[in-house]
Amino acid sequence: MHDDTKMNTKVDNDSRRIHDTVAGNIRAARARLDIKQRDLADRMKALGHNWHRLTVSRVERGYRKVSAEEVVGLCVALQVDRDDLLPRQEQRGGQRA
Repeated sequence: MHDDTKMNTKVDNDSRRIHDTVAGNIRAARARLDIKQRDLADRMKALGHNWHRLTVSRVERGYRKVSAEEVVGLCVALQVDRDDLLPRQEQRGGQRA
């Protein structure tokens, strides 16, 4: 396998793992608050994001990624810290600078 292909595969795998972790953490945070997908969508709309129940479903099932701005909104909507949504550094396989 060519070095560039190996690197792309690693990035793709890392990206998928991060994405899956974020999706699962959103589901778990919503469950802790005992709110429905529609409730989370309404909270995100109130924060200026064009989210619908289907958006929440797609994010939680891994069909849609979230932007950095949406992560901030999700933290407010779900009453969690950023670290509660994002994978821990060791899960990402790197060191913090």
